[in-house]
Amino acid sequence: MDIMENIDDLILKLENLRTRLIYDTPYPTVSFIFFHYIPKFQFKNKYILIFSETISRGLEKVRKSLSRYSTDISDILDDIKVIKIGKSYEVPFGELHEFIPYDEIEDGFIRIEHTFKKLKSDDLLIFFGMHLIPVIYGKEILRGLMELYDAIPKDITLLSTCPEHIYDKNLETIIRMFYDIILRIRKEDELFRFGRDAYLIGVEQSSIPEIKPRFGRYIIDSSGKFIRV
Repeated sequence: MDIMENIDDLILKLENLRTRLIYDTPYPTVSFIFFHYIPKFQFKNKYILIFSETISRGLEKVRKSLSRYSTDISDILDDIKVIKIGKSYEVPFGELHEFIPYDEIEDGFIRIEHTFKKLKSDDLLIFFGMHLIPVIYGKEILRGLMELYDAIPKDITLLSTCPEHIYDKNLETIIRMFYDIILRIRKEDELFRFGRDAYLIGVEQSSIPEIKPRFGRYIIDSSGKFIRV
């Protein structure tokens, strides 16, 4: 297995790229996004798209937990603009920028497209829960999704999260085409020293020559950050 460089160095290379993060357990994903990915791009204009009240509730729990680690993270989250598809106007952090009810999602895509077209190439955009849309609404929604992605500025820094094994093979192949980089976080079966969980993190698929497929082994320290082991 080719060994990956430092995780923060890798994240810096993801600037202006569209990245999909696949995971088998959510705990290390929180560490990756909130302790590494967002802080590296904290000076960008930050937008988050949230689909579903369930995802929004989970992010609210994450925010409350993160506030115990660092006020710096809380300050970064306060500066985020949220685009939400759901039932209520409540957001887990930041400021509500756009709201689309569930039953208006197809027309809502047009509104989101207009919002995306106003974003700048130097902005940061993160998707939470977008992986649920094809599952709930079926493959017929793919055209709308593709047009949504086409509306995103080509050099924006984009991250989308997705649990593994949620799509069939054909749909998975289509979804991968939307991204430049596929990252994967996988929990190892064997525990690290003193019973600590270890994770393999790295690039599973890349269309960028300078970013090669490779992985590194990490644990999460008491500050919530990854440490290479």
